[in-house]
Amino acid sequence: MIVLPAPDKYDIYYDYIENAPKYPRPVFFDLLKQMPKRYTYIDAKRILTDAVKSHKDVYLYDDTHWSPLAAELIAKQIDHEIENIDHFNMNPHP
Repeated sequence: MIVLPAPDKYDIYYDYIENAPKYPRPVFFDLLKQMPKRYTYIDAKRILTDAVKSHKDVYLYDDTHWSPLAAELIAKQIDHEIENIDHFNMNPHP
């Protein structure tokens, strides 16, 4: 099983918001990262946060959807994970 929670603009751009400390820091992905996982987890927040450092338009400017660049980065990671799944040692039941 592959799990990919999708971060929103607030998760990704929080550190770039002027006066950000006035607003609550999103913590969902920080908490999720700490939890044990018995599934393949794709850390979309990390992928998109890294992309923001060199490409400002990870989300569409006037929308909440990923830009084509973000969709491509996530698709590449999904492809990578599928290619590297150990089919013989997968336990489909937790």
